Amino acid sequence: MARLQLVGDCWLWTGAIRAHGANGSGEPYGGIRVGATVRLVHRVAYEIANGPIPAGFVIDHLCRNTLCFNPEHLRSVTTRENAAGRDRAAVLDALDRGRRTRWARYAERG
Repeated sequence: MARLQLVGDCWLWTGAIRAHGANGSGEPYGGIRVGATVRLVHRVAYEIANGPIPAGFVIDHLCRNTLCFNPEHLRSVTTRENAAGRDRAAVLDALDRGRRTRWARYAERG
């Protein structure tokens, strides 16, 4: 049984879904059994395509779809970079409007 749905360039996982996310966000992520453990599909896909995830890094979805496991949409980043990327649109909007939100201040620091 296929566990993949193609939507544009995204490879969306249609198998088991887990609520997982930083700070209890509960964002949906694909889960797959590897041996005796259940792993996050996007992390497995990244490792198959690129090798081990560097220590202290997480996997960022460039497409912002947490069910996507297309290796071209995944990159390893620090937790801080991932948080900044997650709210990139909000940051750009805030900077355009001249508002100084927490994320805008973070983006200005680089």
